[in-house]
Amino acid sequence: MPPELPDDLTSAVARVLSVLRREIERDEEFRRALRGLGEMLVELAADTDEPRAAAPVLEPVVEPKTKTKTKTPVVETTLEIGDAVHTMFVPDSGTAAPPPALPRERGAQPASPALPPVDMRSIVKRCGLKARSCRWAIDRRGRVAANADCNQAIAPTDKELMDIARDLPNCYVWMLDPYGPQADDDELAVIAECYDNLAQAAETAEHFIENDERDEPPDEDLVQIIATIQSALRRVLEVAIDREDLDQREMFRWLRDLTQEHGIPIRQHMRLNDPADPASWDQYRDDLFGWIEQRESRELRQRKRQQLVSRIRYHVKRLIDGPDVASPHDWERILETTADWTDAGFPASNKDLCAELARLEALEFPDDLDMPPAAEQVFDAVDRYIALRQRSSAPAAPRPQIVSDEVRRAADLLRGRVAVLIGGDERVHARNALERELELQELRWIPTRAGMPLDRIESEMIRGDVAVVILAIRWSSHVYKSFAEICQRHGIPFVRLLAGYSPNQVAHHVLKQAERAIAGR
Repeated sequence: MPPELPDDLTSAVARVLSVLRREIERDEEFRRALRGLGEMLVELAADTDEPRAAAPVLEPVVEPKTKTKTKTPVVETTLEIGDAVHTMFVPDSGTAAPPPALPRERGAQPASPALPPVDMRSIVKRCGLKARSCRWAIDRRGRVAANADCNQAIAPTDKELMDIARDLPNCYVWMLDPYGPQADDDELAVIAECYDNLAQAAETAEHFIENDERDEPPDEDLVQIIATIQSALRRVLEVAIDREDLDQREMFRWLRDLTQEHGIPIRQHMRLNDPADPASWDQYRDDLFGWIEQRESRELRQRKRQQLVSRIRYHVKRLIDGPDVASPHDWERILETTADWTDAGFPASNKDLCAELARLEALEFPDDLDMPPAAEQVFDAVDRYIALRQRSSAPAAPRPQIVSDEVRRAADLLRGRVAVLIGGDERVHARNALERELELQELRWIPTRAGMPLDRIESEMIRGDVAVVILAIRWSSHVYKSFAEICQRHGIPFVRLLAGYSPNQVAHHVLKQAERAIAGR
């Protein structure tokens, strides 16, 4: 004869049976699920070879037994126990004809349907509520110990938290269940922090990974931080109450699917024998917030970079559209913006920036403007960008052009002679066009580099066959003065090129600045 049950356990069992009876009476799906659970337990027991008595068949108390025994069709349903969701295949009493029997190996389970995507928003809400409920459970115990009035000091918060839990899908606040697992106050305090961490991790994952429309893979550091946070929650629940948590399992599944999709290696805390330490929850939170701060700083820099390029694009367009809309103010704003670009630590050789400024190649740079040193770095990079672009592209098919009077006059001055052009990187197409249209014997293009000794350039400038020196560095007043002084000292005609390298532009400035000097040389 079995021992007599204590009164408190008997009361608990009676309450459970009462709840089950009430659910059986009102919920057809629950009846089918309960019947299926009983049959599944019988089948599991049948897997042993030991002799046993026939298992009793569970029948709902509200359904009369039928006299005829027929095979009942099987349908798929779900059974929720706490925060766990189980897929089951149970008899369907509403179908007339049974489906054909399918052969199945002994002990094999039906294939589970594909799981739905992980709902990060629900994880954030459920974990936030569980963290709050853990802290309330600690406070609640203190109030009970102090004999606080239950109706005034305890029941309202209990009801509020339970109402919130009922409105969330699959949310079991075990810490508020008087018949659920129990943890002491110190454990509950750590569990609350771990739930908060998982809520923040889910919110971060949704913002920076789930909603990220870029094609680049997720950041490995963030993925590792999230893996550590979910592992710490699993470990503290395992030690404190010996149970798993739906949200931790969902985050683990999301991490596993993410690594399979993108091939991201997670170095640690994804195996049961490699748990994270729950006591280090504050370090994990600092790691997560540190990553968010760095990411937001990078995005802020990206927005600043885009703003600077957009500002330059606007003023470049005004200059290209013509004098009806342009003004010296546009050049000033371009120089200020390029200086801001360099001061912000962005690379001078940025492709987007150089592409915009390269559109100014054919325009004259105002002679009365001094370029800030920070902006000079950018325009040096623009020259290199244009030169590389020309070297990598095939020369355009020659188009019939009307040779201007200035080009004819400049060709009469320079025919069969040597010109030296200083500045930037050599542009093959431009050099060939200048030699052809101005009928030069040779155009010696001397590229300049930062830190290049001036005496090396000077030695090329003062050779006896040089008819003119053309300075194509348009934006540096101190460089202009240095080369002008060298030419003046040696009696060599000097021309400062204020616009592009086209024959028309070069011919115009040669005639304007040095026609008489070249003719007399």
